[in-house]
Amino acid sequence: MKLMRYGDRYGAKIPCIQDAEGVARDASSIVADFGPRTLSPELMERLRATDPASLPVADIEGERLAPPVAQPFNIWCVGLNYSDHAAEAGMPIPGDLICTGTPPGVGDGMKPPRYLKFGDTVTLGIEGLGEQRQAVVPLPE
Repeated sequence: MKLMRYGDRYGAKIPCIQDAEGVARDASSIVADFGPRTLSPELMERLRATDPASLPVADIEGERLAPPVAQPFNIWCVGLNYSDHAAEAGMPIPGDLICTGTPPGVGDGMKPPRYLKFGDTVTLGIEGLGEQRQAVVPLPE
């Protein structure tokens, strides 16, 4: 499924899904816009269950194709050919790709702000692989 948005650069956008013929279908009856607060597994299931032909053809004449997601919290760019680039650079071919990031609302984004301090424990986990815990300690002198 391909998500699209059309509209003025600074104005409202029309959330669309592309049908089998490549036509943009107006999904605004399902969601006001595609964004970090609206994209969810539930929305994606609802979109998958919708026959795009049942949605009206989007009125996109003269409208600008916008990014598919409004104001994303994080942007993850992983090329489909990342192993090719590693080989070209003479680097080892990566195995499974694991991406990590820091979501908004961490540190400065918390109210009140909260930062790691000595004695805190950080737990990192990947479902199916396990967890590891690390204590926050001062740098050795």
